[in-house]
Amino acid sequence: MSPHNPIATDWLAVRKAPSLRHLFGTDEIGRDVLSRVLWGTRASLLAGLVSVSIALALGMPLGLASGYQGGIVDGVAMRMIDAMLALPFLILAIALAAFLGPTLTNAMIAIGVSQMPVFARLTRAQVLAAKHEDYVEAARALGNPDRRILLRHILPNISAPILVQATLAIAAAIIAEASLSFLGLGQQPPAPSWGSMLNTAKTSCRRRRGWRCGRVWRSSPWCCRSICSAPVCATRSIPAAAEPRRRPFPSRGMCSN
Repeated sequence: MSPHNPIATDWLAVRKAPSLRHLFGTDEIGRDVLSRVLWGTRASLLAGLVSVSIALALGMPLGLASGYQGGIVDGVAMRMIDAMLALPFLILAIALAAFLGPTLTNAMIAIGVSQMPVFARLTRAQVLAAKHEDYVEAARALGNPDRRILLRHILPNISAPILVQATLAIAAAIIAEASLSFLGLGQQPPAPSWGSMLNTAKTSCRRRRGWRCGRVWRSSPWCCRSICSAPVCATRSIPAAAEPRRRPFPSRGMCSN
């Protein structure tokens, strides 16, 4: 989908305004911004999916065991989770990424570990509510082992809120990956990333005192408006498409008849 190579440089097209050849313009070394945005989207989506998968793989088993067993297992696990929740999510991700090293893989691991307490808490709460249901008591009376009860009876019935939380966590993970890349702890140059592109653009604007950035903004307002309006249009259209069609209200004359 990208019209140009995202890492190819063109010294004759440095900091060019948007045109038919370069729809989003070029950066400080002549690379096509649209191509880098598209390739950076792949890195951001990969970071969102992988980091949430890591959080699920770590948080769900801990929440299942803690909620079902109770006792000292629940106490120790929840105190550890409380200690992690006491730290802000992004601060914890930055600390872990700085400790592991500045790569995209380490950034995904740091984001996944930072999101793990949310899934552990949610899974534990759902297990506490479900383990006293009649179908669980019936499965236990039939002699099913605890592992089968957890995996075959409890987990399928508590998966809906966990999946909803996972979809919300993907958006937070994408923002966290962009933040880490902005700080130099995520995707490393010359590989494109949204955060590193924002950092480069900020440095370039500060160097040139913002005059060229203002000229590009004025020359291509359609780029900025389309980027800002796309999430709003998607948010408003999804509920409208999902809800069933409603019959129109009858007019006042029809009601009187």
